Amino acid sequence: MKYLVDKPKKRRFTQDQISKHVKVLRELPQDVDNRIANVHRRHEILKANKRYQMEIEKNRAHSALQTLPVNQQVNLRQHLASINADLLALTRKGSPVP
Repeated sequence: MKYLVDKPKKRRFTQDQISKHVKVLRELPQDVDNRIANVHRRHEILKANKRYQMEIEKNRAHSALQTLPVNQQVNLRQHLASINADLLALTRKGSPVP
């Protein structure tokens, strides 16, 4: 059995298709800038949310510290130290203060 081999069809762009592609390429840098800005804003929101959650956890631990037995107080103080270190690291990265 023999297969017929045809010449590949040439792609012919109409004027509408060409103008559509030109429009997409012309708007591309603006879209890229918007996407980069949106990603940056999203990261800032996530950092602020993380900092806020850590502050809540730190306040909760401080309020529960006096009511716990001594051995649990030691563990909670270690946990508070790690929270403070994480908060300091976020502050160094430029996290916005809520």
